[in-house]
Amino acid sequence: MKQIPRIRSLLCIHFVLASLIINAQMTTRWKVPVSDLEGSTLENALSGGFNSPQFSAIFLDGDTLQDLFVFDRSGWKILTYVADPGFSSGYRYAPEYEMSFPELQEWALLRDFNGDSIMDIFSYSTTGVPGIDVYQGMRDQDQITFVKKVFNNPVGVIGYPTASGAVTNVYVAATDIPALDDIDSDGDLDILTFQSDGTKLYYYRNMDIERGLPAGSFDFVLEDKCWGKMVESFNTNEVILSMDSLNCPGVLQNARLHSGSTVTTFDSDHDGDMDLLLGDLTYETMLFLENGGSAETSWIISQTSNFPSVETPIAIPYFPAAYFLDINHDGLPDLVVTPNEKDSKENVDQVWYYSAQGQGTFERKTRAFINEEMLDFGTEANPCFLDFNGDGLTDILVGSRFHRNYDATHPSQLFLFQNIGTAAIPEYQLVDEDWLALSTMMMEDLDALFPTMVDIDGDADQDMVIGNKFGKLIYIENAGIENGPFEMGALEYPWFDIDVGFSSAPAFADIDGDGVMDMLIGEERGTINYFHNLGSINAPFFEPDPQSAENEEEFGGIDARQNNAVFGMSAPQVFHSQDTTLLLVGTNFGNMLLYDITNVQPDDVLLALDDHPVAQLRDGARSKPALSDIDHDGYLDLVIGTGRGGINLYHSPFRTSQMVPVREIDDPSLVNMYPNPASKVIFIRSSDLSIKNIRLVNASGQKVYQWSGIASDLEINISDYTPGLYYATIITDQGLVVKPWLKM
Repeated sequence: MKQIPRIRSLLCIHFVLASLIINAQMTTRWKVPVSDLEGSTLENALSGGFNSPQFSAIFLDGDTLQDLFVFDRSGWKILTYVADPGFSSGYRYAPEYEMSFPELQEWALLRDFNGDSIMDIFSYSTTGVPGIDVYQGMRDQDQITFVKKVFNNPVGVIGYPTASGAVTNVYVAATDIPALDDIDSDGDLDILTFQSDGTKLYYYRNMDIERGLPAGSFDFVLEDKCWGKMVESFNTNEVILSMDSLNCPGVLQNARLHSGSTVTTFDSDHDGDMDLLLGDLTYETMLFLENGGSAETSWIISQTSNFPSVETPIAIPYFPAAYFLDINHDGLPDLVVTPNEKDSKENVDQVWYYSAQGQGTFERKTRAFINEEMLDFGTEANPCFLDFNGDGLTDILVGSRFHRNYDATHPSQLFLFQNIGTAAIPEYQLVDEDWLALSTMMMEDLDALFPTMVDIDGDADQDMVIGNKFGKLIYIENAGIENGPFEMGALEYPWFDIDVGFSSAPAFADIDGDGVMDMLIGEERGTINYFHNLGSINAPFFEPDPQSAENEEEFGGIDARQNNAVFGMSAPQVFHSQDTTLLLVGTNFGNMLLYDITNVQPDDVLLALDDHPVAQLRDGARSKPALSDIDHDGYLDLVIGTGRGGINLYHSPFRTSQMVPVREIDDPSLVNMYPNPASKVIFIRSSDLSIKNIRLVNASGQKVYQWSGIASDLEINISDYTPGLYYATIITDQGLVVKPWLKM
């Protein structure tokens, strides 16, 4: 990672970014400080969590340190991290690189297939053929792009000729991870993978070198139908070894259907042949298989499940996968082990990092590599905004489904984050991992908690309604006073006996304009249920049957199911932007659906605003949005919970209802900011205009300074700011201007 940015390369992009800030027509990530219960800053807090991450090395930012490409099977989400010695893990979340990668499915590994020192992508086929897609990496200065390789064969993926001469696919199951490595030590990439109907490892040899073909010709042959001369056991995750280095063992049992395996090769003893780590769908350990043969003739001669050591063996429930890459930049490939199951049974503290010590030995450094620096609530995160202590600052509440690590399983809980910053510059600290102690009251129905705040009884304070996995609602009355702290009053469950099936996600709005809050409930199927409030402002009443005449089971004709999915997991949020009422719906696929519901009738059919920037966001599966202007700048901010158990935060383009739009001033030179670059102070002056507001943000969109008042001459101390590119948004009595500047 570059510590001091180059002035020219940074200034050349300021025109694009500045224009985006001015017109506010985009959604930008926002990094705010977040700390844990002890007050320690979580350096990668807002990166969305991990469930089943797959790790590869890549150079992203043009320096000499390898960065990280992470593909999470849960939600098919790409995450990018750049090496940064200033972070505890050595890596900083850098989402700006994620858009360079294509959409991928199931699994993804980076390898350099053509020797150009640029990583290429190998991933599960998107065509429905169980095989391997390839994307060639290309670099133009600091920009990396990928182009899908077109295979001149009938199957459209990596193929090989059968005995009849016809080309068929190199089979890789969607559940599996193959080994992509130079098995025969000739300089090109070969493939090891299990067939669908057997227990033997197939070896596909790359013949590019042998036949004098250009690198990346992908000329494969099926070299061996029993690589290593071993067969997986029928009853355990062990393998049956052969006493003969040339033949597969004779096995009397019938071959089982392939149930899922991860295959990772490495030369543990540096003897020139590939040893193996094998993960199995139903086991938490990995088998280490020692190759006693050669690069040309493999022969597995021993196995152990206590790898890398008896004291700290791999033990991840279930279906572990291993990745070798140089995490600490010492020149030795380290070991990272994670669960490969899409909805992992271990969903926190599940990224085990073993540092290579040389000569095939490894030392476990952590069970939570990178994810100990992020907010990760396990499986699913359902956020909402509130002011729990009545201090006028916007806090965050997150409901989880469940979280499980190596030593315990925890039920769904409410995680409370207090805003310990200011109204203009928020900062959050986790202050309660089980707010209101719900886990001690109603254990059986605490699953997939989805909280929302609403004044449902007309007493000017915010009550809480919580959806759950079982499609019902929990109501908790706020017994406090207006603008005071939340005080837990009566708890009702199931509230009004409402049951929408599974995964209820409530939201509130006066849909029919009668002055009382109606209810919209998303659910597992993907539709949105409208419940008409038949009561009054002070005494709500809902008919519990979604199919009753008062209600509408498919509000707006909305269906969040996409790509022929069975479930849609709709998660609605209603909000107001100036004179418009909008509905934002999170989905199982992970994108969001946006609708204008101003003056809508419950049985109207709504059309999604697919071209809106917010509708283009996708942070992985099961998106759960919530909006509030947490920094009081006149624009709503957007938090998105993910199926991976974390959250992401954005500045949205939605103006609040109270904000008066500010136009750009005609002559930006009327406002002067100097020196630029600057190291200690910057001066902002205007002899002709009155300066009313100044906001400074860094290149990541994080606000570092805000001032309001009336002045024509200001001095701002920037001596403690991190060197880099910043933007000053200056609002005057005649309009606004955005000025980029560099902190040296």
